[in-house]
Amino acid sequence: MKNKKNNIKKYFIISSILFIIFVTSCSTIGTTINNAIEKNTTDMINEAIDKTSTIYVVKKGDCLWKIAGKKDVYENNFLWPLIFKNNSEQINDPNVIEIGQELKIISLLQTVARGEQEYITKAIEIAQEYKK
Repeated sequence: MKNKKNNIKKYFIISSILFIIFVTSCSTIGTTINNAIEKNTTDMINEAIDKTSTIYVVKKGDCLWKIAGKKDVYENNFLWPLIFKNNSEQINDPNVIEIGQELKIISLLQTVARGEQEYITKAIEIAQEYKK
């Protein structure tokens, strides 16, 4: 009888340890899955942004100010810093762009989705001051 009680205790302890290991493993796996889902979501958003951005080819007489003001770009000259930021890998000086250069134009909606709405807010503020 005593042996039976000891065996039950052993089984209980072993079961408890296995349960703790199982719960810990599930938690780790859950975290890993959540991280993968978050990463995949971020990748999907970035992919969507890249697919919906457009390319503007610089023409003679263009500058970032003029490009930003064009109807098929932003229709707001004060958003030129957004073009500069989104093309910083190929534009070192916003006053120097080359004819034929291909500039990535990110939509304003995508800009907000990326959390970069300060460019839009700043442009609106400057435009309002300029109109006064």
